[in-house]
Order: sequence, then C-alpha cells, then structure tokens
Amino acid sequence: ALLTKAAVYALIRVQTMLFPRDDPSVLMLVLAAATMLVGTLGALAQSDLHRILSFTLVGHIGYMLFGLALFSVAGLAGAILYLVHHIVVQATLFLVSDIMQAETGERSLRRLGGLAHAFPLTAVLFFIPAMSVSGVPPLSGFVAKLALFQAGIGSGAIWGYVVTGVAVLAGLLTLMAMSRVWTLAFWRP
Repeated sequence: ALLTKAAVYALIRVQTMLFPRDDPSVLMLVLAAATMLVGTLGALAQSDLHRILSFTLVGHIGYMLFGLALFSVAGLAGAILYLVHHIVVQATLFLVSDIMQAETGERSLRRLGGLAHAFPLTAVLFFIPAMSVSGVPPLSGFVAKLALFQAGIGSGAIWGYVVTGVAVLAGLLTLMAMSRVWTLAFWRP
C-alpha cells in the first residue's frame, strides 16, 4: 500500500518540477482512465481476497494519475489528498484481510462466510475502510474523490470531463467489488 504511493509521489515530483504544463495531458488522462477501469474490473473478476484488494489498489492509482494529469493546483491537491487517504485505507484493508485469513485459514470468497456473526470486530474493521475506498460519504475516500471530480470538471477540457465520468464509474465498480466481498465473506452463512 505504501510502495506504490512512493512511485506516484515520485511521478508528482518529476512532473511538477521538471515538466510543468499549463494544460491537461491527454496521454496521462487516457492512461489514468485505463488504469481505473482495468483495476476495478480485475477486482470484480477475482475470488481471492488479496487479489481483489491488489486489483483495487491498481485501479486507484489511476485516480492519483488523474489528478496529476490535470496539471492544475486543484488536480494536484486532489491527487495528494487521495494519495494520503489511499495509503491508510488500503493498508488497513490488507491488514484486516490478513486477520481474516488468520481467523479462518481462508482467503477465497468461495469458502468464506458468516464472519460478521463470528468475528464482529473484524467485520467493522473491514467495512469502514471498504466503504471509504469506495467513496461513500462522509469518509475520507469521498472527500478525496470529490476533490478530484471538482478538479476534473473545473479543468474545462473535454478529456477532463470524460475521465471524471470514468472515475465515477470506477468508484461504482469499486463499491460493487467491496459489496461482493462483504456479502460473500461476512453476510453469507
């Protein structure tokens, strides 16, 4: 959860210090949108909890690239806010998944079930960051995504609008992936 953000931080430093721009980078916006979609769709296709979280992590790197690609103060602020939020939330999700594995001996959603009844604290520890990474208000993921959406719409560029739409879709797909984990691992008997 932290090492991938170090790479994004390096990108932010290099792009803003060595290659400053006044307009959005279309190539970076397209790559950000593709990253969001590939990561979240990949998360939906998995049944192993660690793989779901790994694909979600990849998809959410796209949000940070989106903020950087806008090359505006609002976009950069949104990217940095999202970076800090994602370090905490994604690390928490990986730690809770390890707790789940220690408690049950399983990582496969096909074999997990009933954890909300058996381990209520673990259920709460998973639910809150899962909803935050999905962007549910009033959690930190919502605030960070809202900052990026406002920066994308405020850019005035057509690609900013398009990638903002893709980011909203990726957020909904992330919510579906986290809801699927919650339903299968925690609610199902």
